[in-house]
This record gives sequence, C-alpha cells and structure tokens, in this order.
Amino acid sequence: YSAHTSRNSGDLRLAQLEQETQRVTIAALEKQLENLELRSPVDGVIVQGSLDEHSGMPVSRGATLFEIAPLDRMRLEIHLTTSDLANVEVGQRVTLRVDADRWNQWTATIIRIAPRAKVIDSQVVFIATAEIDNPDRTLRPGMDGKVRISAGTKSSGWWVFSKPYEWLLSKFYW
Repeated sequence: YSAHTSRNSGDLRLAQLEQETQRVTIAALEKQLENLELRSPVDGVIVQGSLDEHSGMPVSRGATLFEIAPLDRMRLEIHLTTSDLANVEVGQRVTLRVDADRWNQWTATIIRIAPRAKVIDSQVVFIATAEIDNPDRTLRPGMDGKVRISAGTKSSGWWVFSKPYEWLLSKFYW
C-alpha cells in the first residue's frame, strides 16, 4: 500500500510540474502576443503600407511598415505661380474649399513659402505651406481644392491695367 501511495504522490507531483510548465509556457506566449501588437504613436489614417503585404513576413526593429497621417491638424500645400509671389507672404490668411465638400470652407495661415521653385505638371510653382485645423476630420491627405488668399485690396484701376501691363512687359522687355 505504501509503494502504491508513494507512486501516486510521485505521479501527482509530476502532474503538478507539468501543469506549472504549461502555465509558464502560456505566460511566455501571452507576453510574445502582447509584443506583436502594432501601435501608432499618433491617431490618424494609414496613407501608405498594407497589412496584406506584410502578413507572415519577418520584420526587423526600426523597419517602416505603415505611414500614418494625423487628421486633427494638417498641412495645406498651395502652389503659387511666380506672379503670385508678389502678392503672397507668410502670415496671410487662406480660405480653403475642397472638391469633395464644396459647401464647407476652412481657414488657415501661411507659415512658409519655399525659397526654390518646383516643376509640377509642367508648371513652375513655389510651394506655400499653411497649417489647418481639422477637428471633425473631414479633410484627408491628398484632397484637391481651391484656396483664396487674403492679399489686401487693390484699386479697380490696378485690376484693369495690371494684366495688360504685365503682358506688354513680357513681349517687349526681352
């Protein structure tokens, strides 16, 4: 009877050790699972990258998987022609209307005008940047729209004669 009891207590101890090993294994797997969760430091939308592209693929620390754009405050990129530069400067107010929502408008302030021109769609433009609040998250990265820049007032004579004058200068100056 004592050999049988000793054997049963040995089996019980072995079962307890097996159970503890399983508990430690489960805890280690849960910790690994926690580390597998991707979290963004900013709230926004994914503008580049796809979960399907990276599913099952090994990744290394520091690798970029997704690009996330915050939506609460955005940057507005305004294309200015060279003739626009004479009337636009940092600090001016901008009114924006986007093609996707023509009934609403947003206001912003120009914070920067690039010192160097770029060629975009075969036009020479200077990029002006304005920051815009987007509390209802209606605006999305890549939206097209139109802006109106408050550049002060001009006399009606200036409006009537400035364009023909500029045209004449361009034809006869060179």
